[in-house]
Amino acid sequence: MFTFMISQFRSFVLMLTFLTRIPIRITFNIQEKEFHRGIMYMPIIGGIIGVILAGVAYLVQFLDPLISAVLIWTAYLWLTGGLHLDGLSDLSDGIFSNRQGEDLHRIIKDSHIGAFGVIAIVVNILTSVVLFSYLEPVYILLGPLFSRSAVLFAMGFSAYPDNRRGLGKGVIEATGVKTLLMSTLLPAVITYFFYPSGIFLSLLITLGAGLILARWISAKLGGLTGDGIGFIIEVLQPLSLFLIYLMNQLEVLA
Repeated sequence: MFTFMISQFRSFVLMLTFLTRIPIRITFNIQEKEFHRGIMYMPIIGGIIGVILAGVAYLVQFLDPLISAVLIWTAYLWLTGGLHLDGLSDLSDGIFSNRQGEDLHRIIKDSHIGAFGVIAIVVNILTSVVLFSYLEPVYILLGPLFSRSAVLFAMGFSAYPDNRRGLGKGVIEATGVKTLLMSTLLPAVITYFFYPSGIFLSLLITLGAGLILARWISAKLGGLTGDGIGFIIEVLQPLSLFLIYLMNQLEVLA
């Protein structure tokens, strides 16, 4: 039992250091299986990112809302190192190029960013900053949690493209019943006990949107890739924040 717990802790630390820039010094040998298994902790890591962003939001709430929002976005960029923005831009360049087959995969793998990639990043930044400026800190923390829970949920129903190799292959193949439970139970419990009912509906919509995006990407690429995972996260995070904002507005109007 102790060995199992140590192994799970190592998996969590490996995934945390991969998905964030939180300074943690690894003093053990990295094992590929432990890294892949750590994907089940993505919702927890999303929650950690969310808590940090909410903390920043509380600290800067005395400033103008737009300035505060820019600082929150800057903190998010530092925390993630822009990891998922790379997937957003690469996949946008490829999918919206209307190419297919090897041409599509070649564009996605190209290290140069194209027009669609730039547009996607700009829209993502503007949308995120605006939503940060309108939401209270307690709701901001749900964006990273919901988006990462939803992508993990979608990964459980997805496969990596045949005859392709990449970092996302082992991660997607490591998903199973445990990851599906983690992707739904953790955010569901948090929203049910600590937030209004409309926020729970926002979670359900985000989970469904993640599954739809994963199916759409799989239809284009023959499966879900690492870039696809990043794309889904960066699309769903502002989407979930917008849904939360919308639900709050509807409650006010009611």
